[in-house]
Amino acid sequence: MNPLSGRAEGPGHDPQRPESVLRLEDSFNPNVWTCSVCGKVRLRELLHSKAIMGRQQLVCAPSCLGAERRANAR
Repeated sequence: MNPLSGRAEGPGHDPQRPESVLRLEDSFNPNVWTCSVCGKVRLRELLHSKAIMGRQQLVCAPSCLGAERRANAR
């Protein structure tokens, strides 16, 4: 515990909330996936498959920044 800020310290502590374009009721939706590059939760329609280190992974389409703009435009 940091005496000045009153917050916990350490490698496992992340005070920021994860950004998500989804509501709680969407969290169990099978059309929801995580980007392998930026780690954000996205709808499947905002992702495409790309070979990363020899395996097919889902990444934001056309890029992580482009998917962010498309998600915010909704």
